[in-house]
Amino acid sequence: MKRLLAVLLCLCLCHVRPCVRAEDAADGALTCEAVVEALRGDDAALDALYAYFTDDMGAAVPRSSLSGLWSQLERSCGAYAGMLEDAAVTEKPPYTVLTRTAAMARLNLTVTLVLDEAGRVAGLQFTPSAKAAQPTAPPQDGISVEEVQVGEAPWVLPGTLTVPASAEPVPAVVLVHGSGPNDRDETVGATHLFADLAEALGAQGIAVLRYDKRTLVYGAEMAQSPDYATLTVEEETIQDAIAAARLLQADDRIDSDRIFLLGHSLGAMLAPRIAAESEGMFRGLILACGTDRSLAEILRRQTLDACTGAGMDGEQLQALGAAFDAEMALLSGLDADGAVEAGTTLLTPAYYFWEMQQHPAPSGYLTQLALPTLLIGGERDFQVTPREGRETWAEVLDLENTPWLSALWADVNHLLMRPEAGEMAGTAAEYQLPCTLDKGVADAVAAFILTNGGNDQ
Repeated sequence: MKRLLAVLLCLCLCHVRPCVRAEDAADGALTCEAVVEALRGDDAALDALYAYFTDDMGAAVPRSSLSGLWSQLERSCGAYAGMLEDAAVTEKPPYTVLTRTAAMARLNLTVTLVLDEAGRVAGLQFTPSAKAAQPTAPPQDGISVEEVQVGEAPWVLPGTLTVPASAEPVPAVVLVHGSGPNDRDETVGATHLFADLAEALGAQGIAVLRYDKRTLVYGAEMAQSPDYATLTVEEETIQDAIAAARLLQADDRIDSDRIFLLGHSLGAMLAPRIAAESEGMFRGLILACGTDRSLAEILRRQTLDACTGAGMDGEQLQALGAAFDAEMALLSGLDADGAVEAGTTLLTPAYYFWEMQQHPAPSGYLTQLALPTLLIGGERDFQVTPREGRETWAEVLDLENTPWLSALWADVNHLLMRPEAGEMAGTAAEYQLPCTLDKGVADAVAAFILTNGGNDQ
């Protein structure tokens, strides 16, 4: 596991290079700021850093790949302006994770530095920094926007319920996030997909419930819990989505026969399982930018794409892919106890991935449920590509002849938006451009919900 962790934490080296000043390395003072200063330094600084790479990190990132990467960063993100005062340290034994924001002229970058127990560099990542959340738009006429609580102690989550005024109970949808500790608006850079959905669907008479993800609200407590080694998507996502549906069922303003589930990205991959475990609470499903492939397979492809952009050669990419495959094959052959003992992968308990392998693929759940389902894929999506989304769905489901299935393949990215990204297109940098939910997608979601009525239809 340690080898794979070290390799994968360098996966976003496109536009990055890890290093530290010689004097800092000598003192063992590896910090994010020292890394950035060394990136702007000379060959001696690069040599000093490379001496502090772990063996796995050094194997994944050859010394020759370090030269010139800072200039690539500045070409993409603008001139360096300094470090922000937002340094943070997270202990994820046996690693220590340091983060801090590097201010750039066009696009700030989050520096993530991973140190092993000996203080050596086990991973380094530069990623576009999320911008501050935008002020919430004022409520629309005839729409109530209310603060609610989802779930029960000890995992109560703050949320927002948007309810159109109506003499009759209205249909509703629960929004389920993608991977990572997302907020209720699913803020990514300068975008707010879930807030956009709430506004657009509310205007068409549909209530929307969104909430902060458990790993956002209680991330530190979960990481320090003795149960962290057995964390799964049940605790991360599924339980809270079902709790959200229960909250809607108890609201007299909501038509309990027309509660839908919209999952985005990882949420889309889990939506069929959520519905299967919900005891019939959901009338239908919207799977936005999901896939029938496994999370491990998607991560593998994303990793190799990132490393290709970082300049890794064919031999290195082949070795990286083989290392990933070996780790996943190892997990497949374990029982629950073995998966717990296996430690972590991608700073996530190995048990998390193992547990997902024990369940059917999304298409298996969909076939069992036969609920009205709308599949949405983005032709501009580089996170779940059209090959992984649209083409894979067509291979595993009969889209043309299954009455409860419909699909929308739209000219949008992974966030269901169409930014004018220019050179940023196809990279995470495009998410830093202010943009909103595509109207055509919003209308398709609303039409799907409004045309799938109560259980008598």
